[in-house]
Amino acid sequence: MEIGVGLPGHVTGVEERTLVTWARRAEERGFASLTASDRLAWSTPEPLITLAAAAGATERIRL
Repeated sequence: MEIGVGLPGHVTGVEERTLVTWARRAEERGFASLTASDRLAWSTPEPLITLAAAAGATERIRL
């Protein structure tokens, strides 16, 4: 079974560095994939930029 995890970009006050750290830790802990949400109801980091940063910080996790 493969399990993925979402980045906490929708949480108020989360800094960009935290999202990159989250991505690294998800990979270290064996998660298979990582997602970034995009919401119209509240402000979130741009998902493609967020995933690009995660891609630069990780090696094997799928985005």
